Amino acid sequence: MTGVYLSGHPLLPYKELLAHTGFALSDLLDAQEEPESGQAWDGRFVELGGIVSTLKTKITSNMKTMAFVTLEDLTGSAEALVFPNCWERCARYLEVDGLVYVRARISAREEEAPKLILENVRSLEEVATGKAGAAPADAPPPPADPGAGTAPYPAHRPAPPETTRGGVPVPPARRLFVKFSAERDVPSCLEQLKALAASHPGGDEVRVYVE
Repeated sequence: MTGVYLSGHPLLPYKELLAHTGFALSDLLDAQEEPESGQAWDGRFVELGGIVSTLKTKITSNMKTMAFVTLEDLTGSAEALVFPNCWERCARYLEVDGLVYVRARISAREEEAPKLILENVRSLEEVATGKAGAAPADAPPPPADPGAGTAPYPAHRPAPPETTRGGVPVPPARRLFVKFSAERDVPSCLEQLKALAASHPGGDEVRVYVE
């Protein structure tokens, strides 16, 4: 849930800049609701602006600092991870209520809520006014995005690739949840369900619960 601001959302003055990135945190919610489509986002690099709503640091086994961040924009919020190499370069920008402009990699693994892995962080105000300095010398180079042509960052929202069968688009896989009461003959019900599924093959996932 996004925060409530009595004097207007702090990101409103940067609305045009945020729209220009072509990516919003609501896209991660869409990816979560459509797992098959969401996995196509896994590993993609995006840029976005937002506000740090929560920040929690942790010392790793190598005695280095990493952080768990909640980022919020005008469309929603998402968890972001900041590993030690990024924290060492960008910690000065990461504080609660800080306005940031980030480059991040999407992690959309099965059975997990999509999250962002931050690669670089800058001040949103400095980016908006053109005062942001160049990335540090040890910053990782912008990765090639196969969906972005020759530009390091896409100027439009990258659409997940369509899965087709015989030239006809196939809708994303869905999940069907079936619940049995423990009072019923569960083995018999499972056999009937298996027979029904075998007679109607498809790519949807069926999950069975007994209570």
